[in-house]
Amino acid sequence: MRKKVLIVDDHELIFEGLKGQLDDLEMLFARNQKAVDDIIFDEEIPMAVIDISVGKENGFDIACRIRNHIPVIFFLSMHKSPPLYSKGH
Repeated sequence: MRKKVLIVDDHELIFEGLKGQLDDLEMLFARNQKAVDDIIFDEEIPMAVIDISVGKENGFDIACRIRNHIPVIFFLSMHKSPPLYSKGH
């Protein structure tokens, strides 16, 4: 059975790009917090990759809501601001 990873991003291009590179993982894709909620309560997911800007939502806020369900969380960003990097710790 392949390990699952939740990808949270409002750009489907990110998901499509990762899907082609990570064949050994089962990827679940969510575009917003509601989609995340629908997925995490039905699935056991060991890892998530979250964009820090998910449309008008904040990826850090999404991570805070799911951290009890998903033990490992990584962040994606196109921002070059050091304060944003430290917020993810």
